[in-house]
Amino acid sequence: MRETIAGSERLPEVCDGTHLGSRLGAVVFAVAGTSFVAYSVLRPSGDTLSAMSTDAWLVSHLCGMAAFVLLVLGLDVLRAVVPGSVSRAAMTSGGLGVAAVLPYYGAEGYALHAAGHLALEDPGAAVVLGPLPDAFRLAPAAGSVFLIGLLAIAVGSVLAAVALWRSVWRSRAGVPLAVGYVLFLPQFFAPHEWRVAHGILLGVGCGAVAATIVRPPRTGPRSSER
Repeated sequence: MRETIAGSERLPEVCDGTHLGSRLGAVVFAVAGTSFVAYSVLRPSGDTLSAMSTDAWLVSHLCGMAAFVLLVLGLDVLRAVVPGSVSRAAMTSGGLGVAAVLPYYGAEGYALHAAGHLALEDPGAAVVLGPLPDAFRLAPAAGSVFLIGLLAIAVGSVLAAVALWRSVWRSRAGVPLAVGYVLFLPQFFAPHEWRVAHGILLGVGCGAVAATIVRPPRTGPRSSER
């Protein structure tokens, strides 16, 4: 959107970095980034029932779920401060993706945590429950919905990066966030250290977006996204 008066641009007021929406969005993205880092750092390195029984397993997955919810809220604020079809599509795709991913994370966090406790308390139960994690993760319905959700979030993050680049901020700050979400599925097959690094990448990406939308936008010929 662009309004021209006497040959000069008037930037939309809603995109001003001092606007309450921008500040709220910055806080949401910053907390989301912190939650992603906490998820990757606190999550135990193994996928054994013993690891799943720990408090760190449960807390890390709660952090991951909180990060996804906050991401949707951040995309919604971004839609408001960078009005246009691209930011709306980013919010829609990201929101649908998170809705598809959260049940999977809930099962990982709660059900597998409970299974781990049962396995520790009863050696006989450990034999029965041992195949449960892989059986759940590789189930066609659960795996397919989770995959579709991650792809939708990746699309939403890429669209958010495009919206920021086309906005009055003319910023590439969304690129690290987009890269992090595009790599979300592959990082599950990487060593633990790489998974921690991936969480830090998401934290940096969220922080970069937060830092961008609170600063005054640039002036010049480029306007907010169409």
